[in-house]
Amino acid sequence: MDERFADRLHNSDFDITTAQRGQEITRGWYEYYLNILPPISLKGGQGCLAGFQVSEPYSDERDTRTGRLRPTYSTFTNSGNQYFYQGINFAGEVDSRPYMESCPEAREVSE
Repeated sequence: MDERFADRLHNSDFDITTAQRGQEITRGWYEYYLNILPPISLKGGQGCLAGFQVSEPYSDERDTRTGRLRPTYSTFTNSGNQYFYQGINFAGEVDSRPYMESCPEAREVSE
């Protein structure tokens, strides 16, 4: 990684460990996560034009639709020249909160 690019990344205010769903991020962060592993492509829908998920699973969560554990992934979307972190979701989804058994926000989203 180019040192100037790394400095710009590390001097920005985005930290994936404390980031909030829907938080706007820089194009640099978006491209960084896009390129660290082969991405899972998001083809739009659920309110986004396009995006991706980092292909290494973040964790496993019980999907209330099937009752089975499923891997979850860090999710990023873009809309034009705006880039967003969308939290942790099931593969191919931008907002899985209503279907995650252990998600503290699930009741708020589904009500």
